[in-house]
Amino acid sequence: MMHRRRLIAGRGVFPDEQIDRRQMMARTRMGQKNAKHRQVERERAHTYLAEAIIRRLDLLSVELDIFLRDGGLRAILLLLAHLAVQDEAVQASLAAQAQARRRAARSAASELRGLAMNDDGPPDKTTG
Repeated sequence: MMHRRRLIAGRGVFPDEQIDRRQMMARTRMGQKNAKHRQVERERAHTYLAEAIIRRLDLLSVELDIFLRDGGLRAILLLLAHLAVQDEAVQASLAAQAQARRRAARSAASELRGLAMNDDGPPDKTTG
């Protein structure tokens, strides 16, 4: 007894190739296995990354503990105060530069208006 195979058109490797339903299901299952494998690999990579971050944080906390015991907190506060003063100086400098640019632009615009008011238009070609 010969079973009739159901063929699915256009699902093979080549454009006109036809494959039967069993092959189609096998390919689908293989795709699902590959997707599951990729998911497992992603989760494993995330686990390794999380473990590495935790180890690094442990080391940093020990280093920070030692640093703070040796007067590091005072050093941090002094550094932050110094950075705040520098930031204020930079902000003041930027504001002064912006004000100077605005002043120069107003001066140039005023000068152009003065030239436009004194200009009587193009020279007359009839007189000459």
